[in-house]
Amino acid sequence: ILASIKRKGTRDSQEQLKEKGKLATKKLEHYASLIDALHFAKDNDSNPFDEIERIMPWEDLVQDGEEAKKITGNKNHGYLEMVRNKANY
Repeated sequence: ILASIKRKGTRDSQEQLKEKGKLATKKLEHYASLIDALHFAKDNDSNPFDEIERIMPWEDLVQDGEEAKKITGNKNHGYLEMVRNKANY
């Protein structure tokens, strides 16, 4: 029974890491776009916030930041933590 629980926890943990990896890649792409916008604003003496909003609406940027916090929020993502979390549901 314990081996089965461990395998399930390991699979769940791996799947969670895979999804977080996909989300992290998306967030890094957004970050690179924001850096480009800031660089453009500096080179052209334009308002950096206007340049950022050309790439992404402000509300989306804030939501993007909240999603990024979820990626980095829980440092404890091993299979035992997954088993503990499942027990809390």
